Order: sequence, then structure tokens, then C-alpha cells
Amino acid sequence: MKRILPLLLSALVLVSCGSGDSFTPTPEQQALADCTGLSLEELGEIYGEVLDLLDSLGGVIPPNATYDIANGDYTIALSFGTLAGVVSSPNNLVDGLGVGETATATWALNGGLAGAPTVTGEGSFTVARPTSTTFNTSGTGQTVDGTCSFDFSGLNLSTTVGAGPVGTINFVATAPEGTLDGTITFNGSTVARVIADFDGKTYAFYIDLITYEITF
Repeated sequence: MKRILPLLLSALVLVSCGSGDSFTPTPEQQALADCTGLSLEELGEIYGEVLDLLDSLGGVIPPNATYDIANGDYTIALSFGTLAGVVSSPNNLVDGLGVGETATATWALNGGLAGAPTVTGEGSFTVARPTSTTFNTSGTGQTVDGTCSFDFSGLNLSTTVGAGPVGTINFVATAPEGTLDGTITFNGSTVARVIADFDGKTYAFYIDLITYEITF
């Protein structure tokens, strides 16, 4: 399998974003949007590192990872903690993930590397390769960073070689300010759109997938 993560980020052009409205968020809305952006950034690193590991099977394992080919056990050092999990597949992964094959990686995160915030969580990603140029990923899980909790009940992304991710993540972000229930939509650009409910109202904002800054 050829380097999935770079495929997710290749051939992308920065685009301007904004709701088009003169919407000013309340402090509570801003805090929950910031929680969502922070969580997506952390999930993005987890996701990317797991895909890097799956990409390396049958070749050279990344220097920040260990992998036991006999039972699928692995660990990966992140910037904010250590992932540990198991890779399983109904297919033979000795030569990597081929067309028509799938692999599932469970993960548990223990945070708290020196100089980094403490982040914990757990979940799983299942990656399928329906064609030589397309990768589909589904997943569920949770991350917790201080008072910011992010549960994703449905991650469904499709990536084609030379293009960015397309799909959605359904999520619930929880912070002291309340709970935000919504969907993050990816359209192949470097900006994701979020539509979410908070305190009985629906609103939209955008997350820059390079800086993870929020724009309303």
C-alpha cells in the first residue's frame, strides 16, 4: 500500500472559508468549536500514524513504532502520548494491503509525554482498498484532552490517489460549556465544514485542516 497519509493531503489547494454571514459566536459556542478543532487535530495525528503503520507492513516499520508480525501487536509514539493496539485482517498482510483487502487497527492512547498535554482515548479504524487508487476508512472512538471530550460514532472517509479525503465524521464534543452534536464534512479541500447543534440551535463553522483554526 503506497503511503496513505500523503494521499490524504496531496493535491490540495488552500481555500478561503467562512459562513458568509456576519455571525458572532457566543463564548460557549466558541469554546465548543475550539474543543472540536483541537480534537480533530489530535484525531488526525492518531489516524495518520495508524495509516502510516498499515502502509509500512511488509516493509520498513516507522522509527516511532513497533510491530509484532506474529500477533499484530503494535505501539506508536505520538507527540502527545503512546498508542498501543492490534492490527487484524482476514487477508495476508505480509506484502501490505492489496486491492480487495481490509485491515482493522484497534488503538488505545495513554497521553502525557514530557512537555505535551495529556490526551487519552481509544477506538478503531478499518481500512479497505477497493481499487488500486482508492482507500476507504471507517472508525469509531473517543479522545479526551483535559475538559474537552470528543466522541466519534461514525468516521467514513474515502480517498483517491491525488485527491484529499471526502466523507464525514459524526461527533459529540463535550466541554464545561455544554455539548455540541454534529457532523464534520470533508470535500477534498484543506477546509472541513462543521454543522452542529448546541443548546437547541444549529450553526456552522469551518476548520482549517492545516492550522486547525476555527472560522465562523
